[in-house]
Formats: sequence, C-alpha cells, structure tokens
Amino acid sequence: GCGYPSASFQAAHDLHTTQLVYLCGNTAFLLAVSSAPLVLAPLSEVYGRSPIYLIAALIFTLLFIPQALAKSITTIIVVRFFQGMAASVGNSLVAGSVSDVFHANERGLPMSLYSIAVYISQGVSPYVSSVTVNRASWRVMFWWQGGMALLTYLAMWFVLKETRGPVLLSRRARKLTRQTGRLHKCRADDERLSFLIMVKVSLFRPMQYLVLEPVVLSFSLWIGFLWGIIFISLEAI
Repeated sequence: GCGYPSASFQAAHDLHTTQLVYLCGNTAFLLAVSSAPLVLAPLSEVYGRSPIYLIAALIFTLLFIPQALAKSITTIIVVRFFQGMAASVGNSLVAGSVSDVFHANERGLPMSLYSIAVYISQGVSPYVSSVTVNRASWRVMFWWQGGMALLTYLAMWFVLKETRGPVLLSRRARKLTRQTGRLHKCRADDERLSFLIMVKVSLFRPMQYLVLEPVVLSFSLWIGFLWGIIFISLEAI
C-alpha cells in the first residue's frame, strides 16, 4: 500500500487519468483492509489460521498481475480493493496467532517485532518503489512487488504451521476416527455449524465498542488520523 503512491504521476499519465483518481486505488485498498477482518477473523477461529494465511497470500500475490498489465485505472482500483481484503489478514490474524503460541506475559516481544517489521517495510517500500518508477516504470514496480509477495507465499507454504488449538484437536479427532472406526468429535466440530452466528457477533461487537466505549472511539480516531498523516506524507514527499 505504501509504495503505490510512488507511481501516481507516471501511471496517471499512461492510463490517461489524474493523480487523484489513481490514488483512489489506495482508498479502495484501505477500505477493504478495514472491513474484511470482520469476516476473516471468525473464519480463522473456526477453520484455522493457516488456510486463511495461505489463501490470502496467494490471492494477494496473483492480484499484482492485473495491476502490472492494467490498461485502465478502473482495473487497478477494483483489483486494489480485493487485494486489500487479502492484505487485511496480516492485521487481523497475527495477534491471534501470537496468542495461540505464547502465554499472555510473553506476547509483548513478538508483537513488538511484528510492529517494527511493518513500520520498517512502510519506510523502505516507498523509497524502493520511487527508484523503480524513476529508473524503469510503474509496471515494473508492480512486478517486483508481486515477486516479493510470491517469495513470502512460498516461505509461508513451507514454514507456516497451524496454531489454532481447537482446529488441531479437530484434526486429531478425525484422525482417531479413521484409525479406530469410532466417531471422535471435539467442540470445534460443533462450532463450525455456528459460523454465521460468529460472523454476526464479529460484525456487531466492534461497532458496539466503537460507539459505546469512549476509550475505543478516541484511540480509533487518533490511530485513523495518524494513518492519514502517514499516507499524506508519503504522497507529499
């Protein structure tokens, strides 16, 4: 997302549009990032973290191709929205993965390392993207970003393991059922039947906290303001 504005002048010229319209691609991306976790978070609770990570990473990677080959700004904006949905997995699932693996008093360091990695990449990406656009083209920028995403996906495919406890118990129950011929079940198997209920709770509860809890509202407004400053600064500089 942070490297995208670097191509605004060149891409807008080539696609016969304005820089303002081109930057709507970032708006679409961030709207998807903010809304998709309301569905993806409960999905990972029921079906596991690993499948959501891998599917989202694959979709995120493949969606760089239509952007690099785009003939119109409409293509980029629409693709950016769906890519933002895939990218939101990183924001919404990492805390859950950390809570799966670490005890409560041990989670500060891994979450801090994750946050540092995010901010470092947001600082490096605009610079590298600007150099790529100036020395090659904005299409090359999308190609190398897609290449980095592909490397990340391959690393996740070989390294990432399932961490969600109930999902692991469910897999063990199915294995025991095959081995013994007797039915084995765990609570996670029953929770799959109530996925729609979990989605309804996931959609309602954040809005409830946002409206009724002044602390949540104030922090949300402040963080939203800061993110706006970050992206405005990236575009201005």
